[in-house]
Amino acid sequence: MIEVLSLHFTDQCTRSCPGCYMRGKKGPVKDFDFFMPFASIAGQLGIKQIALGGGEPTLFPEFVYHFAESCQKNRVILNMTTNGDGFIPETLSYFRGLTLVSFSIDKHKIRNLGDLESLFGKMQLARKAGLIVGANLQLDPFIINHLYELLDELFRHCDRVYLLQRKPKNFLADTDIKTRLQAASCIYKNLYADESLLMKFGLKDACGRGQKMISIDYCGGVSCCSFDKNFASLNKSRDLVEIIDTHYPFPKTTQCPFL
Repeated sequence: MIEVLSLHFTDQCTRSCPGCYMRGKKGPVKDFDFFMPFASIAGQLGIKQIALGGGEPTLFPEFVYHFAESCQKNRVILNMTTNGDGFIPETLSYFRGLTLVSFSIDKHKIRNLGDLESLFGKMQLARKAGLIVGANLQLDPFIINHLYELLDELFRHCDRVYLLQRKPKNFLADTDIKTRLQAASCIYKNLYADESLLMKFGLKDACGRGQKMISIDYCGGVSCCSFDKNFASLNKSRDLVEIIDTHYPFPKTTQCPFL
């Protein structure tokens, strides 16, 4: 059964990070009326949670607020991934209907100690609002060399950390990375890793592509995961029901397309 609907409802963002996996998607951007029904559609299909992203979802706090209301009515968990720019006290009330908010961390967003302290402040704000707080940590050589120190600090401010590698660039050549990741998984509770990263180091046979997730981009394109090519395009949001009835389960893969 599909467990997560990944919904990228906007291409607008406050950053221009190199390597953003959503850059380059082509086509007219769907309006909010197209995306709003997915809360009820997920409930109908038995999908347990929706992962809301973009672009940067905090640019549209009113949409997030009303979408969260609809998710609650349909008993669907709503999570959001953000760079944190719009997660501020003035907009906090719009995000209280979320279950989890994950902050993206990489060398382009965190350039100095001030950026890191600002991020920790936003995490504290989210925790005070009763949200589960996550960090999506993009690995690079510097972070890998300071992995334990950074994880120590992150787990003082958030509840879970998700490790991932930049796609499609394959820069993780250090032979000690596998050992460090295995050791870190023993030290830190609620530490997770991108399935493509686990596959790279021979720690997983196959990813959940086609089995546990389905992704919809801001043009209405449907794919088996956020990093995959679209295999269908939605004219109406409810077309998703027919697509899943026709194509699910989608073929598994033992090779991430970005590796």
